[in-house]
Amino acid sequence: MRNEAQLAGVIAHESGHFLRRHMIRSWRDQKRKSDIFAIGAMAAGVAGAGAGVYLGDYVQLAQLGTLLSLFAYSRAMEAEADAMGARLIAEAGYPPIEMANVWEQLIGEMDASAAYRRKHRRRGSLFRVVTFNHLMPAFSFVLAFYVLARAITAIRLLSSNPIADAGALSHQVMARLIEALALLMPALDSWTQTAWLFDQRPHWSTLLGLAAHTALFMLIFASAAVFDMQRRNL
Repeated sequence: MRNEAQLAGVIAHESGHFLRRHMIRSWRDQKRKSDIFAIGAMAAGVAGAGAGVYLGDYVQLAQLGTLLSLFAYSRAMEAEADAMGARLIAEAGYPPIEMANVWEQLIGEMDASAAYRRKHRRRGSLFRVVTFNHLMPAFSFVLAFYVLARAITAIRLLSSNPIADAGALSHQVMARLIEALALLMPALDSWTQTAWLFDQRPHWSTLLGLAAHTALFMLIFASAAVFDMQRRNL
């Protein structure tokens, strides 16, 4: 921002969100559409079960349409906040064109920053960048990996025993993708079994297999990390 009018434009834009009750309207719209989708999905499940037809693909398409409609509603509210903000700063004696200048400057700064990064980009360590410069994405990735590794056996079981229409092309493709994913994921549920704490002790062959499996994945991750740290020298 380069002058008082531009600062007033930013404040007026946010005031427009408040005065038009956009947060409340957005929450109500999200709740209404989510309820409609939930009722529709339940009805589709009951109807499909009664008719012996798999409707899961249509339910997923409906879910995607619901999400896209929420984004469209958000863009409409941004436009409404811009219009109201321009009116507010005009009433306060500032030129409304300064609101457009703010967004133009912001886009220009983003383009310049992206061009600078492209020009001065260095091939550093991907693992190091993800870990230290983006802590939340790195934490989210590790958590998602852990949850998926813990649940991969259950996911494979559900995939191999569908409720209906096991011969559907979409189910066969999904089942093959899950099996391919299982080859890459460690089945962490086999590492810590509740029965070992109460009823029985694990056999030495089981522990040996788990140790070998652990060593294999540690070798894979260590190799990936070393390769990533040495990429600039390749």
